[in-house]
Amino acid sequence: MSRGRKTMRRTRRSICPTRGTTSPTLRSRTATRRRCGIAPPSDGSIRHFVETAHAVGLKVMFKPHVHPRVSGMSVRAPDGNLYDPMLPTTVHPNDPDMWFRNYGRFLAYYMRRFDFDALCVADEMSGVYGYSSHWRRLIGEVRQITDAPLTCAFNWWVVLRHQNRALLSLVELFHYEDNLLDDLMRRQKQEVVFEDGAKRRLAVDTFREDPDWADALDFVGINFYFPLTNELDPSLDALKASWRDYPIATPFGTIHVDYVKGMRDWAASIGKPLLFTEGGWGRWNGAAAFPGDWYAMQLGTNLDLQARCYEAFFSEAAPLSVGMFFWDWAEGGYSPEGGPAETVIRQRFLSNEER
Repeated sequence: MSRGRKTMRRTRRSICPTRGTTSPTLRSRTATRRRCGIAPPSDGSIRHFVETAHAVGLKVMFKPHVHPRVSGMSVRAPDGNLYDPMLPTTVHPNDPDMWFRNYGRFLAYYMRRFDFDALCVADEMSGVYGYSSHWRRLIGEVRQITDAPLTCAFNWWVVLRHQNRALLSLVELFHYEDNLLDDLMRRQKQEVVFEDGAKRRLAVDTFREDPDWADALDFVGINFYFPLTNELDPSLDALKASWRDYPIATPFGTIHVDYVKGMRDWAASIGKPLLFTEGGWGRWNGAAAFPGDWYAMQLGTNLDLQARCYEAFFSEAAPLSVGMFFWDWAEGGYSPEGGPAETVIRQRFLSNEER
């Protein structure tokens, strides 16, 4: 038996040992990064993955990740060198019409060839989400190819639009988005170097993300890398409280963000069920401060904190959604597999199926 099949069978048994009305779902991590020197998997390997997942009772969502060769920013890594993170947020096509035509062809290629159970049409591409008519046309074209349900992975900060709108309007009016970005980066304690104009562009894309075409989807999706608390080893109570009250400083006062209310209000305004399309917490101290910061692993291993982060998520946020995708079961330093966090996930899924 192949290693991949063993992993899938173990996931099926340990995380969802009983078959409910909805089978658990894996995500196919095909990334459109050929230009970055990382070739996507072959058609044969994708077909084998999908068929193997289906054989053990799993479903597969196709979720392509698009990364630019150059993002205009560099991050100081633990080894002292600067690296371009190639953030999807920084994708800005010079010719939007051509970009969407090509991207539509890419999605059509894979959806025609493989029996995917769902499609996430995009991931974290804040710089492109403002092209409303283009997305509506692309979604319409995709629906002519597949009847699989569609979602899109928006960034966590989209919920800011539904928290203290008056204060955010002042921030936008006076072009202070850079200040909000600075506050988040200070909390993350990372050295970031920007090219001319790149910081302003990233700040605007971040804090003005408000897609008005999400009603064209079947599920409204969000990547839930919410910063929770700057404590190195926070308690479960502190983590739960942070889901309801996270402060972000602005020149006009502090925004106290209630992530739970923001997500609920956002999904209600669109009229579609909420799906957590990607998120998780690493196995290290400080994992709750900025969950997407892989460089934080240098702060030391803390499996108990990882478990508490998952417990707080299930307690406060998970009830809002119809499902969730955890990143990343295959990534050693980040995966909950084999630790107390896996126990939390299993117990929560079991208790949900028993209700």
